[in-house]
Amino acid sequence: MARQKTTTEQKPLTTAQQLGSLIKSARDIMRKDKGLNGDLDRLPMLTWVMFLKFLDDSEKVDSAARSTNLPSTRRIAGGIGPQRKMVSPATN
Repeated sequence: MARQKTTTEQKPLTTAQQLGSLIKSARDIMRKDKGLNGDLDRLPMLTWVMFLKFLDDSEKVDSAARSTNLPSTRRIAGGIGPQRKMVSPATN
């Protein structure tokens, strides 16, 4: 008789586990860089990269929320609100 394979279902990772895994993989990559010596060099770099990533993600979420909440006549590239023409002040 053939032996049946048992499948082990892996539970999805929690947010903390996903973040920990992401940080560990980033630290492993940064350890290979010859220009970074020790955690004192890597920590500020890692913090800055994480900040930029979170900022980018929040801007994507904000832009998606803005584009779906505004009527199509008020959607413009580069900002919120109706399009306005730039009027230069009258010169005498």
